[in-house]
Amino acid sequence: GDIFVDASDISILGGSWIQSATLVGSLVSSDSVSSSVTIEADTLEVNGPGSAIWTLSDTAVKAGDLDIDVASIILDGGTTSNELVTGLLSQAKSSGSTGKIDVTSDELTIRNSGRVETFTSSGAGVADAVDITAGTVLIDGAGTPITDTGIGIRSWADNGGNAGAVAVTSNVISILNGGEISSITTGSGTGGDVTVTAGTVNVSGTRPTEFGPGSSGIYARAIRGSSGDGGDLTVTADNINLSTGGALATVTDETTTGNAGDITINIGSLRMRTETGLTLVSSNARGSGESGDVWIGGSNSEKAESVYISGNAAISASSVGTAGRGGEITVKARRLELWNGGRILSQAAGPGKGGNILIEADGMMISGVGKTERDQFQAAGVASQSKLNLDNEGALLPPTGEAGDVTIRTDSLEIFDGGKVDVRTFSNADAGDINIHTKELTVSGRSSLIPNLSDNVSGIHSGVNALLDLVVSGNGGSVVIEADEIGLSNHGRISSVTDTKGDAGLIEINAGNLSLTDNAQIVTQSTGAGNAGNISVTASELSLANAEVTTTAEATGAGGRIE
Repeated sequence: GDIFVDASDISILGGSWIQSATLVGSLVSSDSVSSSVTIEADTLEVNGPGSAIWTLSDTAVKAGDLDIDVASIILDGGTTSNELVTGLLSQAKSSGSTGKIDVTSDELTIRNSGRVETFTSSGAGVADAVDITAGTVLIDGAGTPITDTGIGIRSWADNGGNAGAVAVTSNVISILNGGEISSITTGSGTGGDVTVTAGTVNVSGTRPTEFGPGSSGIYARAIRGSSGDGGDLTVTADNINLSTGGALATVTDETTTGNAGDITINIGSLRMRTETGLTLVSSNARGSGESGDVWIGGSNSEKAESVYISGNAAISASSVGTAGRGGEITVKARRLELWNGGRILSQAAGPGKGGNILIEADGMMISGVGKTERDQFQAAGVASQSKLNLDNEGALLPPTGEAGDVTIRTDSLEIFDGGKVDVRTFSNADAGDINIHTKELTVSGRSSLIPNLSDNVSGIHSGVNALLDLVVSGNGGSVVIEADEIGLSNHGRISSVTDTKGDAGLIEINAGNLSLTDNAQIVTQSTGAGNAGNISVTASELSLANAEVTTTAEATGAGGRIE
């Protein structure tokens, strides 16, 4: 029969459990359902390795549901090194499905390998849904290198078991030190969707693992070797704060064949910043499938109030070594700021085409240079790249997938102190185009952190670049700018260059007033076999003072025309 517990305070300690199980040899029909477990209390503490409230099916029968209605819940694994799982669990070991887990609480705290989870370990059963409604949710993975801490669904089966949906609704959600909300598939089953709805979401910190730092985050992931698609990720919140390794991501690992899920972020404000670690909103396909699209904006497809990205933080979509396309990135905000290395990035590093980037903002600023985890300089900005990749032996391979286009529509675009809008190809595939539509464009200054004068200026840039003596035949993208007012000053630059076989792209500017001062440049250049692009300028008023509009060829390629 079903299990029902009604008490003021419940403690499950030291490897103890409350369990409903249907085991091998049970005389039940395949359409039966195991007994459910219902807990009602003021407080519930599940503490210590292996302590759990647990439903289990080792047959074709569906495991029982868990229904937890408790004001204050603490799930604590109580150790940093034990592989035993602690928490609220439903498991299917055979062809039966797991039960559903429903949790209602004022305060839910999960730490030290504690979990709320449904999971299949073999067979073709479905890992059923996890549904959490709580006033506050705290997930802290500090000091747990072996077992994950958090809320999730896992389809570990190789035979096609699907993962259900994860839904978490709360006023405040804090995910710290490697904690997670996740849906994972490891076989041919489809990964479940992850939906988070909150007033405020805080994601920060990492935890040590045998593979390196494990990021805090909200994930939908297909593990290496799986063929199922990863789930979609949707987060709706007034405020999202990501820092120091925090991430919102959909991922397919190497040797997977499924597609990564889409990411939809409905927000009032998004703040991403980091001094250490990599902070991401990212869809990344590393197998043969496609990466998902990334959409960030306000409710009802409107603009968010603000998006702020600083340091080694990025919104990205990438196809790495995959034949599938990279995802599209869309960011809609009243105010968008990228500071000190913060980026919006689309990458193609295989045969698949890179995704396009679309930005719609009332006002936009790009400023400053930061450093990556590898201590390399990185300009703040918007970038689309067709880049190099490694084969299984670690040898460099040029990708063949074209980079995506960058389109920016904004009332005001300001680029300062080494910031960039940048499209490049390092391969035999073409770079994407840049299209900017704005009332006012200001480009000024350069970064004192980067010694190379050609790299440290603020600018809008299209490039064809050869690395490590590889001959690159991809062509550069065009740069098309339409604006009422354009002001370039203090080394600010609009440029299109090639240093190898591919041709540089054209520059086309249509402006009411165009002003260049103090070493500002509009330039196309060839230092290789490729041709420099043409420059077309149409302006009601054109002013140049100690500045230049020029096209040059310094090797075997031809120079462009200026019109």
